[in-house]
Amino acid sequence: MEALSKKSIRSSRGFTYTYYVSDPDTIAKNAPTLLLQHGFPDDAHIWQTDPSAYGMSAHTRDLTEVLDAEGVDTVVSTPSYPWATIGAPPSPNACMPIIPSGKPSGIRCSHIRSSLITDEAPAILKAHADRVYDGMHGAPPDWMLQLLCRCGKWKEWLLDESGDSNVEVRDYAKDAKLKRAFVERFQRDGFEGPVCDYKANN
Repeated sequence: MEALSKKSIRSSRGFTYTYYVSDPDTIAKNAPTLLLQHGFPDDAHIWQTDPSAYGMSAHTRDLTEVLDAEGVDTVVSTPSYPWATIGAPPSPNACMPIIPSGKPSGIRCSHIRSSLITDEAPAILKAHADRVYDGMHGAPPDWMLQLLCRCGKWKEWLLDESGDSNVEVRDYAKDAKLKRAFVERFQRDGFEGPVCDYKANN
């Protein structure tokens, strides 16, 4: 992050977005602009708790304003989570999304959404924040497909404290400091804000 410049912009809706940009002098002249979007969940303090603020068209306008402020005409959108692709901005900024690699499964990952819009979801996620972290970064092939695209599987896995269903996480996620920071943040701030994204776009 030391090589990036931190910036902020207030959108016309009144939301403040903080983002990082590379030094243009270090980038090849014809290189495309990469828009690296974070996914669910994130720090609760940056989220509103009004679901109506999370509509995809509104998010799209906000992202477009950020890109316009940077003078970007074309962007390659690279979300960190598959379902973040729905927030990729269309024209007036042309968008070329990068789709996660792998063979099409034929299964729509709508089950995770249905489990996140329930009234009990924030409390379950907060009580099992350590398993939320592990579940997000599971290493086995097709892990996300098995966990998020099977009806009721996400909730069932979160509540299983037997130890029989523990999953090995990817190498980058084995950093104990990263996991501790994640768990402490969400046990402190909760998940009420982050799940609003799913309620708004249900």
